[in-house]
Amino acid sequence: MSRNDTRTLIFLFVMFFVLLFALIVCVFLLANSGAEGQTADVGSNGSLFSSGQSDPESIIEPRDPDDYIKTADVAGLKLSQAVELLKAGNIPYSVVSKYDAASEIGTVFDTDFSGYTEDGSLYIEKGTALTVYNSLGDPDSDFVKEGKNVVYFTIDDGPSTYEDYVLGIFDTYNVKATFFTIGQNIKKRPEGLLKIYNAGHLVACHTYSHQTDTSSSNYIYASSAALKKEIEKWEQQVVDALGFFPENSRIIRFPGGSSNIPKDKRDEYKQLIEKLGYRGYDWSFGNNDGYPGGNTENLPNDEYLRQSFVQTANSVKKKVKISLLHDRIKDSREQIEFEVIYLLEQGYVFDTLDHFDGSWYRTK
Repeated sequence: MSRNDTRTLIFLFVMFFVLLFALIVCVFLLANSGAEGQTADVGSNGSLFSSGQSDPESIIEPRDPDDYIKTADVAGLKLSQAVELLKAGNIPYSVVSKYDAASEIGTVFDTDFSGYTEDGSLYIEKGTALTVYNSLGDPDSDFVKEGKNVVYFTIDDGPSTYEDYVLGIFDTYNVKATFFTIGQNIKKRPEGLLKIYNAGHLVACHTYSHQTDTSSSNYIYASSAALKKEIEKWEQQVVDALGFFPENSRIIRFPGGSSNIPKDKRDEYKQLIEKLGYRGYDWSFGNNDGYPGGNTENLPNDEYLRQSFVQTANSVKKKVKISLLHDRIKDSREQIEFEVIYLLEQGYVFDTLDHFDGSWYRTK
């Protein structure tokens, strides 16, 4: 090969790589210019709604306004308002609550999104499952540091026939609760107890029969032996339903509360459960579904329950917060979502009573 041929070959190689480099640069610049032409909604609190999907596939496409909701419409709303909007839009959702010092407690500070509308706004596709992020406020506040933001949501007398409904609500809002169950009801519906346990909730004791009629031969408070037998029979039903007995289930609520125990036997029975390895708990607030006599204003029952819940919840803000309701009672069961949202909007986090240190009773 001549010297001229060699030079020509080298020149062609150099030009090839120069052209290849130029092509790569052009592709890069075109990609960037497209991204810069897109805009994203920013919520009223300055939070970019991008947690669920950083690079949506549906980018700047024509949208029918009836098919979506803009994330800007949800930004900064109270959780209850956001839930109403999403339900109206037929948008399945779940709520995750997180600390966010820059946001007001109980407001939506972030969410996933489906893509961009034609004008560059982020949108939520109707019918698409959505995660909404609820603000618990400043993690360094005294409310949080002193543990005043923890609430224990408890349900008595199950398993009922409504655990699918109840567990569905708890799952939507990522809430864990304590279920004080009755042995006889477990025997009737062992599959109900299994659902409760498998969903990550705490299975707790409300005795085997819940028999508080003093004239009954099965009166649970007749003697220490009678109460001990009730607890042991309840334990056996749990084993029969689950195949084992969870050690964190040694949590009990005396039927009717500790105040329902004959006064001269309260200390004896509290000591009995301690010897059996149990801790006992009353409740500090609730919707009064077991106290219809408190409705002295003759309010519609659902209004009475809601009013009772709000009033008693506010009365224990600086105290132990253990709520109570019975899901077998229709109006009470239908209040659960309201109660959960209300507590989340107050900045509360939910926990189960196996994480509570020691017993707690309203009476000595």
